[in-house]
Amino acid sequence: MKATTCDGTGVVIPDDTPPTGPFGHQYCDEARPAAERYMRELDEIHTEAASAFQFKLNRLREEARKVLAQLPDEP
Repeated sequence: MKATTCDGTGVVIPDDTPPTGPFGHQYCDEARPAAERYMRELDEIHTEAASAFQFKLNRLREEARKVLAQLPDEP
């Protein structure tokens, strides 16, 4: 007999429990809010890092274009 278990707590859960995250992990009702909060906060961290990178990249390119017509990472 096959049983599906919560990827967060190990308790048995229904086979049709909705997946959470990019790898399809399944969580029991008690653990799912923590998993979903983790994914939201991970997304926020990623967005913050991407925004900071883009800001710094724009400044770097602006400075480099003062002396270079084409940048090394442009097609």
